Amino acid sequence: MNKTDKIYVAGASGLAGSAIVRRLKRRGYKNILTIPHTRPDGLGLDLRRPTSVENLICTQRPAYIFMCAAHAGGIKEAINSPAEMLTDNMRMITNILEYASKHEMVKKVMFLGSSCIYPIDAQQPYDERSIGTGKTDENWSYAIAKIAGIELCRAYKKQYDKNFISVIPANLYGPGDEFDLEKAHVIPAILRKFHEANGTPVRIWGDGTAKREFLYVGDFADAWVWIMENLEYDDLVDGVINVGTGRDISISELASLLQTLAGDEAHYVFDKTEPHGIESKLMDVSKLSELGWSYKTSLLTGLAKTYEWYKENLPYS
Repeated sequence: MNKTDKIYVAGASGLAGSAIVRRLKRRGYKNILTIPHTRPDGLGLDLRRPTSVENLICTQRPAYIFMCAAHAGGIKEAINSPAEMLTDNMRMITNILEYASKHEMVKKVMFLGSSCIYPIDAQQPYDERSIGTGKTDENWSYAIAKIAGIELCRAYKKQYDKNFISVIPANLYGPGDEFDLEKAHVIPAILRKFHEANGTPVRIWGDGTAKREFLYVGDFADAWVWIMENLEYDDLVDGVINVGTGRDISISELASLLQTLAGDEAHYVFDKTEPHGIESKLMDVSKLSELGWSYKTSLLTGLAKTYEWYKENLPYS
């Protein structure tokens, strides 16, 4: 990428997208396109509408696209809104890729996958080659949309030789995360509960034994920009690559870290009547390591940065 190339970050207001924008600016890119998505007043760009996406690409003419926009959320959101998760994501994915493929000025698209796409019975750490070989966890609507996005990127490469690649991150967290308990993933959800506990018991879904791999969003953004700058479809595993730390932690251990970080003495209990997902979701990051990138931010450091951001913004207090 040249520093003057126009770069469109779809989903620039979200956790991943905002981190990518910050990273691009630090790298000296001057022509970053960020457009607000549909707001309650009906204004803004709606990536679910083909005409909106076609107009965006035809008029703005981006050379590179970071496809971060998504209808996402934690287990609760997946359980409550599976239809919207599937249809919203499929519409956004197909619109972006279709119109990017039709216009030669678009040199590369990078699609954001998710670790939830891996089969629950696949050997761990998850290798990129196991995508699509079995049933995923209970976040099925979100997972199937992401799998379809990866396969669509591959299809455009095979049929039209488009440089559309996919990156699968570990569970992301960091400044700008979603702390709404109806939509939040595990780290912001537990952190907010401890912050607001005031000595009352904190209830955490599951039994605490499940393990997860977490990646600080600043490291993720560094990896994404690095991949966009340095790698092509054929450098990856059929156009796909994992980004993570290669390390996981139990939810019980995570809860203890977050309790200490929040400085709250509240007792926490695990609610075994609520789902906690599959036992482990560790990814194989050896391919990216071989190519020259590895993470820098420890979990404890990343959690501290996340909590400082939350206290400064307190979006739900």
